[in-house]
Amino acid sequence: MSYPVFSLDNPAMKTKGLISIVLMASLLASSISCDWHRGTTTITDSTPPAPTTSAITSPTTTPVVSNPQDFEFVFVFERKYSYEEYFEVITTAEITGYTGSGGDIAIPDTINGIKVTHVREYAFKDCSNITSIMIPSSIEWIGERAFSGCTSLTEIKVDASNPFIMDIDGVLYSKNGKQIVCYPPGKTDSSYTIPSSVIWVNNTAFSGCTYLTDIRVDPANAHYIDIGGVLITKEKQWKSALLVSCPAGKTGSYTIPNTVQGIARNAFYGCTGLTGIMISFGVETIGDNAFYGCTNLVKIKVNPLNVYFKDIDGVLFTKLGKELVCYPAGKTGSSYAIPRSVTGIRDGAFSGCLNLTRVTIPIHAISIGESTFSGCTSLTEIRVDAPNPVYKDIGGVLFSEYGFMCVYPSGYSFMCIYPAGRTGPYVIPDDVGWIGRLAFKNCTGLTSITIPRYVMSIDEEDFWSCTSLAEIIVDESNDYYKDVDGVLFTKYDASLISYPASKEGSSYTIPDGVIDIHNMAFRNCTNLTSITIPSSVISIPGDAFWGCCNLTIICPSDSYAHSFCLQTGINFQLI
Repeated sequence: MSYPVFSLDNPAMKTKGLISIVLMASLLASSISCDWHRGTTTITDSTPPAPTTSAITSPTTTPVVSNPQDFEFVFVFERKYSYEEYFEVITTAEITGYTGSGGDIAIPDTINGIKVTHVREYAFKDCSNITSIMIPSSIEWIGERAFSGCTSLTEIKVDASNPFIMDIDGVLYSKNGKQIVCYPPGKTDSSYTIPSSVIWVNNTAFSGCTYLTDIRVDPANAHYIDIGGVLITKEKQWKSALLVSCPAGKTGSYTIPNTVQGIARNAFYGCTGLTGIMISFGVETIGDNAFYGCTNLVKIKVNPLNVYFKDIDGVLFTKLGKELVCYPAGKTGSSYAIPRSVTGIRDGAFSGCLNLTRVTIPIHAISIGESTFSGCTSLTEIRVDAPNPVYKDIGGVLFSEYGFMCVYPSGYSFMCIYPAGRTGPYVIPDDVGWIGRLAFKNCTGLTSITIPRYVMSIDEEDFWSCTSLAEIIVDESNDYYKDVDGVLFTKYDASLISYPASKEGSSYTIPDGVIDIHNMAFRNCTNLTSITIPSSVISIPGDAFWGCCNLTIICPSDSYAHSFCLQTGINFQLI
Protein backbone atom coordinates (compact mmCIF):
# COMPACT_ATOMS: atom_id res chain seq x y z
CA MET A 1 0.00 0.00 0.00
CA SER A 2 1.38 3.45 -0.81
CA TYR A 3 0.28 7.02 -0.44
CA PRO A 4 1.41 10.34 -1.85
CA VAL A 5 3.51 12.06 0.77
CA PHE A 6 4.20 15.72 1.21
CA SER A 7 7.97 15.37 1.44
CA LEU A 8 9.96 16.77 -1.43
CA ASP A 9 12.76 14.32 -0.81
CA ASN A 10 10.41 11.42 -1.50
CA PRO A 11 7.21 12.19 -3.46
CA ALA A 12 6.15 8.55 -3.46
CA MET A 13 6.87 7.43 0.08
CA LYS A 14 5.42 4.05 0.98
CA THR A 15 4.27 2.71 4.26
CA LYS A 16 6.25 -0.26 5.55
CA GLY A 17 4.95 -3.61 6.60
CA LEU A 18 1.25 -3.02 6.02
CA ILE A 19 -0.80 -6.21 6.05
CA SER A 20 -4.52 -6.81 6.29
CA ILE A 21 -6.17 -8.41 9.27
CA VAL A 22 -9.71 -9.36 10.00
CA LEU A 23 -11.28 -6.56 12.01
CA MET A 24 -13.72 -3.81 11.23
CA ALA A 25 -14.27 -0.40 12.76
CA SER A 26 -17.34 1.50 13.86
CA LEU A 27 -17.89 5.17 13.26
CA LEU A 28 -19.99 5.61 16.35
CA ALA A 29 -19.47 8.52 18.62
CA SER A 30 -18.96 7.39 22.19
CA SER A 31 -22.51 8.31 23.18
CA ILE A 32 -24.25 6.57 20.26
CA SER A 33 -24.99 2.92 19.64
CA CYS A 34 -26.81 0.68 17.16
CA ASP A 35 -25.30 2.07 13.95
CA TRP A 36 -22.18 0.98 12.11
CA HIS A 37 -20.09 1.96 9.13
CA ARG A 38 -17.93 -0.31 7.09
CA GLY A 39 -14.19 -0.49 7.12
CA THR A 40 -11.13 -2.68 6.94
CA THR A 41 -8.19 -2.89 9.26
CA THR A 42 -4.46 -2.71 8.70
CA ILE A 43 -1.43 -3.68 10.75
CA THR A 44 1.84 -1.82 10.52
CA ASP A 45 5.20 -2.69 12.01
CA SER A 46 6.74 0.74 11.56
CA THR A 47 6.00 4.43 11.34
CA PRO A 48 6.69 6.38 8.11
CA PRO A 49 9.20 9.23 8.24
CA ALA A 50 7.96 12.73 8.85
CA PRO A 51 7.82 15.03 5.86
CA THR A 52 9.77 18.21 5.33
CA THR A 53 8.21 21.29 6.93
CA SER A 54 8.77 25.00 6.59
CA ALA A 55 7.73 28.29 8.04
CA ILE A 56 4.84 28.67 5.60
CA THR A 57 1.52 28.25 7.38
CA SER A 58 -2.12 28.02 6.43
CA PRO A 59 -4.47 30.88 7.17
CA THR A 60 -6.42 30.52 10.39
CA THR A 61 -9.82 28.96 9.80
CA THR A 62 -12.81 28.10 11.92
CA PRO A 63 -13.60 24.38 11.73
CA VAL A 64 -17.15 23.32 10.92
CA VAL A 65 -18.79 20.46 12.75
CA SER A 66 -19.46 17.15 10.97
CA ASN A 67 -21.12 14.02 12.25
CA PRO A 68 -18.45 11.31 12.69
CA GLN A 69 -21.02 8.75 11.52
CA ASP A 70 -20.91 10.33 8.06
CA PHE A 71 -17.37 9.01 7.50
CA GLU A 72 -16.26 5.53 6.55
CA PHE A 73 -12.87 4.56 7.91
CA VAL A 74 -10.38 1.84 8.78
CA PHE A 75 -8.28 1.31 11.86
CA VAL A 76 -4.52 0.75 11.69
CA PHE A 77 -3.01 -1.66 14.17
CA GLU A 78 0.59 -1.85 15.28
CA ARG A 79 1.89 -5.31 16.00
CA LYS A 80 3.52 -5.64 19.42
CA TYR A 81 5.71 -8.62 20.28
CA SER A 82 6.07 -10.35 23.63
CA TYR A 83 8.42 -13.31 23.63
CA GLU A 84 7.08 -15.66 20.90
CA GLU A 85 3.60 -14.14 20.83
CA TYR A 86 2.26 -10.89 19.43
CA PHE A 87 -0.77 -8.73 19.86
CA GLU A 88 -2.23 -5.74 18.01
CA VAL A 89 -2.83 -2.25 19.33
CA ILE A 90 -4.94 0.33 17.52
CA THR A 91 -2.70 3.26 16.55
CA THR A 92 -4.53 5.38 13.96
CA ALA A 93 -7.61 5.60 11.74
CA GLU A 94 -7.90 6.35 8.02
CA ILE A 95 -10.86 7.88 6.15
CA THR A 96 -12.09 5.69 3.28
CA GLY A 97 -15.47 7.19 2.39
CA TYR A 98 -18.22 9.70 3.11
CA THR A 99 -22.00 9.16 3.26
CA GLY A 100 -23.26 12.44 4.73
CA SER A 101 -25.48 15.18 3.33
CA GLY A 102 -22.58 17.40 2.28
CA GLY A 103 -22.26 21.15 2.52
CA ASP A 104 -19.35 22.48 4.58
CA ILE A 105 -17.80 19.47 6.29
CA ALA A 106 -14.86 18.77 8.55
CA ILE A 107 -12.87 15.55 8.76
CA PRO A 108 -12.74 14.47 12.41
CA ASP A 109 -9.29 14.44 14.00
CA THR A 110 -10.25 11.44 16.11
CA ILE A 111 -12.77 8.60 15.84
CA ASN A 112 -13.67 6.90 19.10
CA GLY A 113 -10.58 8.53 20.55
CA ILE A 114 -8.28 7.20 17.79
CA LYS A 115 -6.24 9.73 15.82
CA VAL A 116 -7.20 10.09 12.14
CA THR A 117 -4.04 10.35 10.01
CA HIS A 118 -4.93 9.41 6.43
CA VAL A 119 -7.46 10.15 3.71
CA ARG A 120 -7.46 7.18 1.36
CA GLU A 121 -7.47 7.24 -2.44
CA TYR A 122 -10.96 8.03 -3.83
CA ALA A 123 -12.29 8.52 -0.27
CA PHE A 124 -14.68 11.31 -1.31
CA LYS A 125 -15.18 10.15 -4.92
CA ASP A 126 -18.30 11.65 -6.55
CA CYS A 127 -19.44 13.38 -3.34
CA SER A 128 -20.95 16.19 -5.37
CA ASN A 129 -22.83 17.56 -2.35
CA ILE A 130 -19.69 18.75 -0.52
CA THR A 131 -18.96 22.47 -0.91
CA SER A 132 -15.94 22.83 1.38
CA ILE A 133 -13.86 20.55 3.52
CA MET A 134 -11.73 21.20 6.59
CA ILE A 135 -8.72 18.92 7.14
CA PRO A 136 -7.58 18.65 10.77
CA SER A 137 -4.06 18.94 12.12
CA SER A 138 -3.81 15.15 12.50
CA ILE A 139 -3.90 14.30 8.77
CA GLU A 140 -0.53 13.26 7.35
CA TRP A 141 -1.42 11.84 3.91
CA ILE A 142 -4.00 12.51 1.22
CA GLY A 143 -4.52 9.70 -1.30
CA GLU A 144 -4.55 10.26 -5.06
CA ARG A 145 -7.92 11.47 -6.38
CA ALA A 146 -9.31 11.62 -2.85
CA PHE A 147 -11.73 14.36 -4.00
CA SER A 148 -12.36 13.10 -7.53
CA GLY A 149 -15.84 14.01 -8.76
CA CYS A 150 -16.50 16.49 -5.93
CA THR A 151 -17.94 18.92 -8.46
CA SER A 152 -19.24 21.37 -5.85
CA LEU A 153 -16.08 21.44 -3.75
CA THR A 154 -14.85 25.03 -3.93
CA GLU A 155 -12.21 25.01 -1.21
CA ILE A 156 -10.05 22.65 0.80
CA LYS A 157 -9.06 24.19 4.11
CA VAL A 158 -6.37 22.90 6.48
CA ASP A 159 -5.95 23.52 10.18
CA ALA A 160 -3.05 25.95 10.54
CA SER A 161 -1.28 23.66 13.02
CA ASN A 162 -1.09 20.72 10.60
CA PRO A 163 2.66 19.97 10.20
CA PHE A 164 2.30 18.13 6.88
CA ILE A 165 -0.04 20.07 4.59
CA MET A 166 -1.59 23.50 4.24
CA ASP A 167 -3.94 25.38 1.98
CA ILE A 168 -3.33 28.51 -0.04
CA ASP A 169 -6.59 30.18 -1.06
CA GLY A 170 -8.43 26.87 -0.74
CA VAL A 171 -5.89 24.84 -2.77
CA LEU A 172 -4.09 21.96 -1.03
CA TYR A 173 -0.29 22.19 -0.78
CA SER A 174 2.53 20.50 1.09
CA LYS A 175 3.46 22.39 4.24
CA ASN A 176 6.51 23.99 2.66
CA GLY A 177 4.52 25.14 -0.36
CA LYS A 178 6.63 23.26 -2.86
CA GLN A 179 4.10 20.62 -3.87
CA ILE A 180 0.56 21.07 -5.16
CA VAL A 181 -1.55 18.20 -3.88
CA CYS A 182 -5.09 18.99 -5.03
CA TYR A 183 -7.03 21.80 -6.66
CA PRO A 184 -10.73 21.72 -5.64
CA PRO A 185 -12.79 20.34 -8.57
CA GLY A 186 -15.64 22.81 -7.92
CA LYS A 187 -13.52 25.95 -7.63
CA THR A 188 -15.08 28.35 -10.13
CA ASP A 189 -12.01 30.35 -11.16
CA SER A 190 -11.18 29.87 -14.83
CA SER A 191 -7.45 30.43 -14.36
CA TYR A 192 -4.89 29.45 -11.75
CA THR A 193 -1.25 30.46 -11.46
CA ILE A 194 1.31 28.05 -10.00
CA PRO A 195 3.77 30.00 -7.86
CA SER A 196 7.53 30.04 -8.37
CA SER A 197 8.13 27.96 -5.22
CA VAL A 198 6.46 24.80 -6.60
CA ILE A 199 8.77 22.03 -7.75
CA TRP A 200 6.24 19.16 -7.87
CA VAL A 201 2.63 18.97 -9.06
CA ASN A 202 0.75 15.79 -8.22
CA ASN A 203 -0.21 13.84 -11.31
CA THR A 204 -3.94 14.28 -10.72
CA ALA A 205 -3.88 17.62 -8.87
CA PHE A 206 -6.05 19.32 -11.51
CA SER A 207 -8.02 16.30 -12.75
CA GLY A 208 -11.71 16.92 -13.33
CA CYS A 209 -11.57 20.65 -12.54
CA THR A 210 -14.02 21.59 -15.28
CA TYR A 211 -14.19 25.31 -14.48
CA LEU A 212 -10.45 25.63 -15.04
CA THR A 213 -9.48 26.58 -18.59
CA ASP A 214 -5.97 27.90 -17.98
CA ILE A 215 -3.15 26.67 -15.77
CA ARG A 216 -0.54 29.40 -15.62
CA VAL A 217 2.97 29.26 -14.15
CA ASP A 218 4.93 32.08 -12.55
CA PRO A 219 7.76 32.91 -15.01
CA ALA A 220 10.28 32.55 -12.16
CA ASN A 221 9.37 28.86 -11.64
CA ALA A 222 12.40 26.70 -12.45
CA HIS A 223 10.51 23.44 -12.97
CA TYR A 224 7.34 24.15 -14.95
CA ILE A 225 6.07 26.36 -17.73
CA ASP A 226 2.69 26.85 -19.34
CA ILE A 227 2.02 26.90 -23.03
CA GLY A 228 -1.45 28.08 -23.92
CA GLY A 229 -2.66 27.45 -20.38
CA VAL A 230 -1.44 23.81 -20.30
CA LEU A 231 1.09 22.66 -17.68
CA ILE A 232 4.40 21.35 -19.04
CA THR A 233 7.70 20.46 -17.36
CA LYS A 234 10.82 22.42 -18.19
CA GLU A 235 13.18 20.27 -20.22
CA LYS A 236 16.26 21.55 -18.40
CA GLN A 237 15.02 20.24 -15.04
CA TRP A 238 13.13 17.10 -16.16
CA LYS A 239 15.32 15.86 -19.06
CA SER A 240 12.32 16.17 -21.37
CA ALA A 241 9.30 18.41 -21.85
CA LEU A 242 6.37 16.45 -20.45
CA LEU A 243 2.75 17.57 -20.77
CA VAL A 244 1.57 17.12 -17.18
CA SER A 245 -1.96 18.47 -17.08
CA CYS A 246 -4.46 19.92 -19.51
CA PRO A 247 -7.16 21.89 -17.65
CA ALA A 248 -10.44 20.00 -17.74
CA GLY A 249 -12.37 23.11 -18.77
CA LYS A 250 -10.76 23.31 -22.19
CA THR A 251 -13.16 22.70 -25.05
CA GLY A 252 -12.98 21.90 -28.74
CA SER A 253 -9.79 20.67 -30.38
CA TYR A 254 -6.31 20.94 -28.89
CA THR A 255 -2.93 20.69 -30.61
CA ILE A 256 0.00 19.54 -28.48
CA PRO A 257 2.98 21.90 -28.90
CA ASN A 258 5.89 20.68 -31.02
CA THR A 259 8.31 21.08 -28.10
CA VAL A 260 6.46 18.46 -26.01
CA GLN A 261 8.25 15.09 -25.92
CA GLY A 262 5.90 13.13 -23.70
CA ILE A 263 2.35 13.01 -22.36
CA ALA A 264 2.04 12.07 -18.70
CA ARG A 265 -0.30 9.49 -17.24
CA ASN A 266 -3.78 11.01 -16.77
CA ALA A 267 -2.65 14.26 -18.45
CA PHE A 268 -6.10 14.83 -20.02
CA TYR A 269 -8.07 13.13 -17.25
CA GLY A 270 -11.69 14.31 -17.24
CA CYS A 271 -11.36 16.79 -20.12
CA THR A 272 -14.98 16.24 -21.10
CA GLY A 273 -15.12 19.29 -23.37
CA LEU A 274 -12.35 18.17 -25.70
CA THR A 275 -13.54 16.81 -29.05
CA GLY A 276 -10.20 16.38 -30.82
CA ILE A 277 -6.49 16.14 -30.04
CA MET A 278 -3.58 16.59 -32.44
CA ILE A 279 -0.35 14.92 -31.31
CA SER A 280 2.70 16.77 -32.57
CA PHE A 281 5.75 15.29 -34.27
CA GLY A 282 7.89 15.62 -31.11
CA VAL A 283 5.86 13.31 -28.85
CA GLU A 284 7.79 10.12 -28.04
CA THR A 285 5.90 8.66 -25.05
CA ILE A 286 2.27 8.57 -23.90
CA GLY A 287 1.39 7.46 -20.38
CA ASP A 288 -1.37 5.02 -19.52
CA ASN A 289 -4.88 6.46 -19.34
CA ALA A 290 -3.62 9.79 -20.69
CA PHE A 291 -7.06 10.50 -22.18
CA TYR A 292 -9.19 8.82 -19.51
CA GLY A 293 -12.58 10.43 -19.01
CA CYS A 294 -12.53 12.45 -22.25
CA THR A 295 -16.11 11.40 -22.92
CA ASN A 296 -16.63 13.67 -25.93
CA LEU A 297 -13.30 13.01 -27.61
CA VAL A 298 -14.13 11.76 -31.11
CA LYS A 299 -10.68 11.68 -32.69
CA ILE A 300 -6.97 11.63 -31.89
CA LYS A 301 -4.86 12.77 -34.83
CA VAL A 302 -1.09 12.44 -35.15
CA ASN A 303 1.30 14.64 -37.14
CA PRO A 304 2.56 12.46 -40.04
CA LEU A 305 6.15 13.42 -39.18
CA ASN A 306 5.88 11.72 -35.76
CA VAL A 307 8.08 8.58 -35.79
CA TYR A 308 6.53 6.97 -32.67
CA PHE A 309 2.76 7.17 -33.19
CA LYS A 310 0.12 7.37 -35.87
CA ASP A 311 -3.63 7.46 -36.14
CA ILE A 312 -5.97 5.37 -38.22
CA ASP A 313 -9.37 6.98 -38.58
CA GLY A 314 -8.90 8.95 -35.38
CA VAL A 315 -7.72 5.97 -33.28
CA LEU A 316 -4.23 6.14 -31.75
CA PHE A 317 -1.62 3.47 -32.54
CA THR A 318 2.13 3.06 -32.30
CA LYS A 319 3.89 3.94 -35.54
CA LEU A 320 4.10 0.43 -36.95
CA GLY A 321 0.51 -0.27 -35.99
CA LYS A 322 1.46 -3.03 -33.54
CA GLU A 323 -0.17 -1.55 -30.44
CA LEU A 324 -3.56 0.10 -30.11
CA VAL A 325 -2.95 2.89 -27.59
CA CYS A 326 -6.32 4.65 -27.31
CA TYR A 327 -9.75 4.49 -28.88
CA PRO A 328 -11.45 7.87 -28.25
CA ALA A 329 -14.31 7.50 -25.77
CA GLY A 330 -16.62 9.79 -27.73
CA LYS A 331 -16.04 8.25 -31.16
CA THR A 332 -19.30 7.46 -32.91
CA GLY A 333 -20.22 4.01 -34.15
CA SER A 334 -21.33 0.95 -32.26
CA SER A 335 -18.91 -1.55 -33.80
CA TYR A 336 -15.13 -1.52 -34.26
CA ALA A 337 -12.80 -4.03 -35.91
CA ILE A 338 -9.22 -3.65 -34.69
CA PRO A 339 -6.74 -3.64 -37.64
CA ARG A 340 -5.01 -6.93 -38.46
CA SER A 341 -1.54 -5.46 -37.80
CA VAL A 342 -2.23 -5.07 -34.07
CA THR A 343 -0.46 -7.50 -31.72
CA GLY A 344 -1.19 -5.73 -28.43
CA ILE A 345 -3.97 -3.62 -26.91
CA ARG A 346 -2.91 -1.26 -24.15
CA ASP A 347 -4.60 -1.66 -20.79
CA GLY A 348 -7.47 0.82 -20.64
CA ALA A 349 -7.38 1.49 -24.39
CA PHE A 350 -11.19 1.38 -24.66
CA SER A 351 -12.02 2.68 -21.17
CA GLY A 352 -15.32 4.50 -20.99
CA CYS A 353 -16.30 3.96 -24.64
CA LEU A 354 -20.05 4.05 -24.04
CA ASN A 355 -21.05 3.91 -27.72
CA LEU A 356 -19.42 0.58 -28.48
CA THR A 357 -21.52 -2.57 -28.48
CA ARG A 358 -19.15 -4.84 -30.43
CA VAL A 359 -15.35 -5.06 -30.79
CA THR A 360 -13.48 -7.53 -33.03
CA ILE A 361 -9.96 -8.59 -32.07
CA PRO A 362 -7.64 -9.56 -34.95
CA ILE A 363 -5.77 -12.82 -35.38
CA HIS A 364 -2.35 -11.44 -34.36
CA ALA A 365 -3.39 -9.78 -31.09
CA ILE A 366 -1.67 -11.72 -28.32
CA SER A 367 -1.66 -9.15 -25.51
CA ILE A 368 -4.80 -7.59 -24.01
CA GLY A 369 -4.86 -5.72 -20.70
CA GLU A 370 -7.37 -6.89 -18.09
CA SER A 371 -8.89 -3.37 -17.90
CA THR A 372 -8.91 -2.82 -21.66
CA PHE A 373 -12.71 -2.48 -21.82
CA SER A 374 -13.29 -1.00 -18.36
CA GLY A 375 -16.42 1.15 -18.26
CA CYS A 376 -17.72 0.00 -21.66
CA THR A 377 -21.20 -0.44 -20.24
CA SER A 378 -22.89 -0.84 -23.66
CA LEU A 379 -20.49 -3.54 -24.89
CA THR A 380 -22.27 -6.85 -25.52
CA GLU A 381 -19.84 -8.66 -27.86
CA ILE A 382 -16.08 -9.19 -27.97
CA ARG A 383 -15.30 -11.21 -31.09
CA VAL A 384 -11.95 -12.77 -32.01
CA ASP A 385 -10.84 -13.51 -35.57
CA ALA A 386 -9.70 -17.09 -36.03
CA PRO A 387 -7.13 -18.55 -35.90
CA ASN A 388 -5.83 -16.31 -33.09
CA PRO A 389 -3.17 -18.36 -31.22
CA VAL A 390 -3.97 -16.92 -27.78
CA TYR A 391 -7.55 -15.63 -27.62
CA LYS A 392 -10.96 -16.87 -28.64
CA ASP A 393 -14.52 -15.85 -28.09
CA ILE A 394 -17.40 -18.07 -27.12
CA GLY A 395 -20.67 -16.35 -27.79
CA GLY A 396 -19.06 -12.92 -27.65
CA VAL A 397 -17.20 -13.50 -24.34
CA LEU A 398 -13.39 -13.29 -24.35
CA PHE A 399 -11.37 -16.38 -23.37
CA SER A 400 -7.76 -17.46 -23.60
CA GLU A 401 -5.54 -20.49 -23.23
CA TYR A 402 -3.36 -18.15 -21.21
CA GLY A 403 -3.96 -15.76 -18.34
CA PHE A 404 -3.09 -12.10 -18.39
CA MET A 405 0.22 -12.81 -16.64
CA CYS A 406 0.67 -16.59 -16.63
CA VAL A 407 0.48 -19.61 -18.89
CA TYR A 408 -2.16 -22.10 -17.76
CA PRO A 409 -2.14 -25.86 -18.29
CA SER A 410 -3.33 -27.07 -21.66
CA GLY A 411 -6.89 -28.26 -21.80
CA TYR A 412 -8.50 -25.51 -19.70
CA SER A 413 -9.53 -22.03 -20.76
CA PHE A 414 -9.05 -18.76 -18.93
CA MET A 415 -12.11 -16.50 -18.85
CA CYS A 416 -10.80 -12.99 -19.55
CA ILE A 417 -13.61 -10.47 -20.02
CA TYR A 418 -17.39 -10.68 -19.92
CA PRO A 419 -18.89 -7.69 -21.79
CA ALA A 420 -20.37 -5.28 -19.25
CA GLY A 421 -23.40 -4.44 -21.40
CA ARG A 422 -24.87 -7.93 -21.26
CA THR A 423 -27.92 -8.66 -19.17
CA GLY A 424 -29.60 -11.75 -17.76
CA PRO A 425 -28.10 -15.13 -16.73
CA TYR A 426 -24.80 -16.59 -17.95
CA VAL A 427 -23.50 -20.15 -18.00
CA ILE A 428 -19.70 -20.37 -18.12
CA PRO A 429 -18.51 -22.94 -20.71
CA ASP A 430 -17.50 -26.39 -19.42
CA ASP A 431 -13.79 -26.18 -20.35
CA VAL A 432 -13.06 -23.08 -18.25
CA GLY A 433 -10.60 -23.58 -15.39
CA TRP A 434 -9.91 -20.00 -14.31
CA ILE A 435 -11.88 -16.76 -14.08
CA GLY A 436 -9.96 -13.49 -14.43
CA ARG A 437 -9.85 -11.04 -11.53
CA LEU A 438 -11.84 -8.36 -13.38
CA ALA A 439 -13.76 -10.64 -15.73
CA PHE A 440 -17.17 -9.42 -14.50
CA LYS A 441 -16.26 -5.83 -13.62
CA ASN A 442 -19.22 -3.43 -13.95
CA CYS A 443 -21.52 -6.22 -15.16
CA THR A 444 -24.51 -4.64 -13.48
CA GLY A 445 -27.02 -6.46 -15.68
CA LEU A 446 -25.84 -9.99 -14.82
CA THR A 447 -28.60 -11.76 -12.87
CA SER A 448 -27.31 -15.34 -12.51
CA ILE A 449 -24.06 -17.16 -13.14
CA THR A 450 -23.36 -20.89 -13.43
CA ILE A 451 -19.83 -22.12 -12.67
CA PRO A 452 -18.80 -25.42 -14.34
CA ARG A 453 -17.01 -28.42 -12.89
CA TYR A 454 -13.40 -27.59 -13.82
CA VAL A 455 -13.17 -24.03 -12.44
CA MET A 456 -10.43 -24.07 -9.82
CA SER A 457 -9.75 -20.33 -9.33
CA ILE A 458 -12.26 -17.56 -8.59
CA ASP A 459 -11.00 -14.23 -7.33
CA GLU A 460 -12.97 -12.75 -4.45
CA GLU A 461 -13.29 -9.51 -6.45
CA ASP A 462 -15.06 -11.20 -9.36
CA PHE A 463 -18.65 -10.33 -8.44
CA TRP A 464 -18.18 -7.15 -6.40
CA SER A 465 -19.79 -4.85 -8.97
CA CYS A 466 -22.51 -7.27 -10.12
CA THR A 467 -25.32 -5.37 -8.42
CA SER A 468 -28.16 -7.33 -10.09
CA LEU A 469 -26.72 -10.78 -9.37
CA ALA A 470 -29.34 -12.92 -7.60
CA GLU A 471 -27.69 -16.36 -7.57
CA ILE A 472 -24.39 -18.15 -8.11
CA ILE A 473 -24.79 -21.77 -9.18
CA VAL A 474 -21.92 -24.28 -9.08
CA ASP A 475 -21.80 -27.64 -10.84
CA GLU A 476 -22.06 -30.34 -8.16
CA SER A 477 -19.01 -32.16 -9.52
CA ASN A 478 -16.71 -29.14 -9.05
CA ASP A 479 -13.86 -30.10 -6.70
CA TYR A 480 -13.11 -26.60 -5.44
CA TYR A 481 -16.39 -24.70 -5.04
CA LYS A 482 -20.02 -25.24 -4.20
CA ASP A 483 -23.14 -23.19 -3.80
CA VAL A 484 -25.62 -23.41 -0.99
CA ASP A 485 -28.94 -21.87 -2.01
CA GLY A 486 -27.22 -19.64 -4.59
CA VAL A 487 -24.40 -18.46 -2.29
CA LEU A 488 -20.79 -19.27 -3.23
CA PHE A 489 -18.57 -21.30 -0.87
CA THR A 490 -15.30 -23.17 -1.09
CA LYS A 491 -15.92 -26.90 -1.29
CA TYR A 492 -14.08 -28.28 1.70
CA ASP A 493 -12.61 -25.60 3.95
CA ALA A 494 -15.99 -24.00 4.59
CA SER A 495 -15.34 -20.42 3.48
CA LEU A 496 -18.15 -18.11 2.36
CA ILE A 497 -16.85 -16.32 -0.74
CA SER A 498 -19.73 -14.32 -2.17
CA TYR A 499 -23.36 -13.58 -1.36
CA PRO A 500 -25.14 -12.24 -4.47
CA ALA A 501 -26.00 -8.56 -4.06
CA SER A 502 -29.57 -8.93 -5.33
CA LYS A 503 -30.46 -12.25 -3.73
CA GLU A 504 -34.06 -12.24 -2.51
CA GLY A 505 -34.81 -12.01 1.17
CA SER A 506 -33.97 -9.61 3.97
CA SER A 507 -32.37 -12.19 6.27
CA TYR A 508 -29.73 -14.90 5.83
CA THR A 509 -28.39 -17.67 8.04
CA ILE A 510 -24.82 -18.79 7.42
CA PRO A 511 -24.71 -22.61 7.56
CA ASP A 512 -23.25 -24.15 10.70
CA GLY A 513 -19.71 -25.39 10.08
CA VAL A 514 -18.59 -22.38 8.02
CA ILE A 515 -15.23 -21.22 9.37
CA ASP A 516 -14.56 -17.88 7.70
CA ILE A 517 -16.07 -15.14 5.57
CA HIS A 518 -14.10 -13.66 2.66
CA ASN A 519 -13.40 -10.01 1.95
CA MET A 520 -16.42 -8.13 0.62
CA ALA A 521 -18.50 -11.32 0.76
CA PHE A 522 -21.68 -9.32 1.41
CA ARG A 523 -20.67 -6.19 -0.52
CA ASN A 524 -23.62 -3.88 -1.26
CA CYS A 525 -26.21 -6.46 -0.19
CA THR A 526 -28.63 -3.68 0.68
CA ASN A 527 -31.61 -6.07 0.84
CA LEU A 528 -30.20 -7.72 3.94
CA THR A 529 -31.26 -6.47 7.34
CA SER A 530 -30.05 -9.45 9.39
CA ILE A 531 -27.42 -12.19 9.13
CA THR A 532 -27.19 -15.08 11.56
CA ILE A 533 -23.59 -16.17 12.12
CA PRO A 534 -22.91 -19.51 13.86
CA SER A 535 -20.25 -20.11 16.48
CA SER A 536 -18.17 -22.08 13.96
CA VAL A 537 -17.14 -18.82 12.21
CA ILE A 538 -13.75 -17.71 13.55
CA SER A 539 -12.67 -15.17 10.91
CA ILE A 540 -14.52 -12.11 9.60
CA PRO A 541 -12.70 -9.45 7.57
CA GLY A 542 -13.47 -5.82 8.24
CA ASP A 543 -15.01 -5.21 4.82
CA ALA A 544 -17.19 -8.34 4.75
CA PHE A 545 -20.42 -6.32 5.07
CA TRP A 546 -19.40 -3.33 2.95
CA GLY A 547 -22.50 -1.31 2.06
CA CYS A 548 -24.94 -3.22 4.31
CA CYS A 549 -25.85 -0.11 6.29
CA ASN A 550 -29.01 -1.43 7.98
CA LEU A 551 -27.61 -4.75 9.10
CA THR A 552 -28.01 -6.56 12.40
CA ILE A 553 -25.81 -9.56 13.24
CA ILE A 554 -27.52 -12.41 15.10
CA CYS A 555 -25.00 -14.63 16.91
CA PRO A 556 -24.35 -16.74 20.02
CA SER A 557 -22.99 -15.10 23.14
CA ASP A 558 -19.17 -15.24 23.47
CA SER A 559 -18.78 -16.32 19.84
CA TYR A 560 -16.25 -14.79 17.45
CA ALA A 561 -19.10 -12.89 15.75
CA HIS A 562 -20.17 -11.51 19.13
CA SER A 563 -16.64 -10.27 19.79
CA PHE A 564 -16.48 -8.85 16.27
CA CYS A 565 -19.65 -6.83 16.85
CA LEU A 566 -18.44 -5.54 20.20
CA GLN A 567 -15.16 -4.37 18.66
CA THR A 568 -16.69 -2.74 15.62
CA GLY A 569 -19.98 -1.36 16.91
CA ILE A 570 -22.15 -3.20 14.43
CA ASN A 571 -25.70 -3.89 15.61
CA PHE A 572 -26.13 -7.36 17.08
CA GLN A 573 -28.64 -9.62 18.76
CA LEU A 574 -27.62 -12.59 20.89
CA ILE A 575 -29.18 -16.02 20.61
